[in-house]
Amino acid sequence: MGDRHRRAERGSARARIESRVRREQARSRSGAVAQPRGAGKSFVVAAALDAGVLDPNQPLYCENGLWERYGHRIHDTHKVAWASPAAVLRESSNICAAKIGETLGKQRLMTALRTFGFGERTGVGLPGEARGSLPDPARMPNIAVDTVSFGQGLSASGLQTVMAMAAIANGGILLKPFIVARAVAPDGTVLLQRQREEVRRVLRPVTARAVAAMLEDVVAKGTGMKAQVEGFRVAGKTGTAQKVDPVRGGYGAKRLASFLGFLPADDPRLAILVAVDEPEGDVFGGSVAAPAWSAIAAEGLRQIGVLPDTVREEIALASVARDDDSAGDTTLEEDPPPRVAPRSPGQSVVPDLAGLPARSAVRRLAEAALEPELRGSGRTVSQFPRPGAVVKRGARVRVTLAPSG
Repeated sequence: MGDRHRRAERGSARARIESRVRREQARSRSGAVAQPRGAGKSFVVAAALDAGVLDPNQPLYCENGLWERYGHRIHDTHKVAWASPAAVLRESSNICAAKIGETLGKQRLMTALRTFGFGERTGVGLPGEARGSLPDPARMPNIAVDTVSFGQGLSASGLQTVMAMAAIANGGILLKPFIVARAVAPDGTVLLQRQREEVRRVLRPVTARAVAAMLEDVVAKGTGMKAQVEGFRVAGKTGTAQKVDPVRGGYGAKRLASFLGFLPADDPRLAILVAVDEPEGDVFGGSVAAPAWSAIAAEGLRQIGVLPDTVREEIALASVARDDDSAGDTTLEEDPPPRVAPRSPGQSVVPDLAGLPARSAVRRLAEAALEPELRGSGRTVSQFPRPGAVVKRGARVRVTLAPSG
């Protein structure tokens, strides 16, 4: 937890910090707790913006990579002189994150992190879930404000960290997680049905949007560039955390590299955390975890039927062209095709997708004002609802694909 060369008069603070580290290291064997370093800066910046103590347009001095503070040295991997809050996240500056934490102060900093869900169980219902830990603001030394602000001196489970990032994606609303969405008995009786459950608002919507834009910047031209997913806007944050040395106590040379983010940034559907324990060679989250995150995110979107921007644009253009053609050719068409079934303006007829590849099936559904839910890859082998069914406009159609041959 920070510099090992502490002054003698800091002994009591060091004892408290290291004893907490040892407790959390032991607990992590069953509860999977770790430091949210790197990613934790996102929540500190968000809290400071929301509290009105941080101006998004005001540059901060990041000390060119080395800051002497309270008898300790705080380092940055990327040396930065002046940086806006967006650049603080983009360059992952420990020093300026610490300065932002100091503007909040001990009490507001701890309250903000607890509001994001840190230091409390999520209620997901899994046995052995870790609570994680936050320092007591009444007892924490001044240097702990700085180190907590860049993600050291506290612990959190992966689920807590994803929930906090999802709150930013959800416009500032923290949601309760669940594992099973629906359970149905053999006779069709619904035994369990879980819906969206809001825990509390953690940020104003305008703050959540501002931070999401900063996190997009991290991926577009910062430490998270390797997390980019073709055809989608991505928002996220890299992390590289020191691990506890179980023998010596305190922090050792081993690392936990991570990337935490959500996509599509303009219409979030997935929030994902990828963590790589004790990477060898390059240990940074942007190099080790971000590429894996990109691959997982791309496959996740494919499985839930979310289309890349380019495909959505093609469908929109095709729809406009079709409308233009139909407007100009109505007088020339002598024998229009009959409707499959009568329907009101708010209904659509499900088209027959049999044998179509994914892109063609998606286009056919878009023409009918229906949403695709793709499963598998290849050509369409089954669909639900069946062809010819009359459903509400905008309804989802499940399309199962399989390789041909």
